Amino acid sequence: FAGQGLLFWAPGQTFSINASHYSTAQLTHCMHAYDLVAAKETYVNLDYRQSGIGSNSCGPRLDSCWQLNEKEFCCTFALKPVFVNDIDPFREILPRA
Repeated sequence: FAGQGLLFWAPGQTFSINASHYSTAQLTHCMHAYDLVAAKETYVNLDYRQSGIGSNSCGPRLDSCWQLNEKEFCCTFALKPVFVNDIDPFREILPRA
């Protein structure tokens, strides 16, 4: 319905988010954009961290500061259903003064 949504946040952390009507599997296996068939569902991907691009196969080795080498880590995401006109996202996610 119009105006309904979800508010995602990770208290005290940054993250990447993507919402699409195409699954990761479909995006991986389709050879051409015209082969994609939009789903009625919305797929949401939340990434706490990502390793940088580079593998030394066709350029310099990825600098260690851009590598994701952690074997274990902890991350907390919050998710809240919202109505667009009833919410100020900054009030929701910023600490109260």
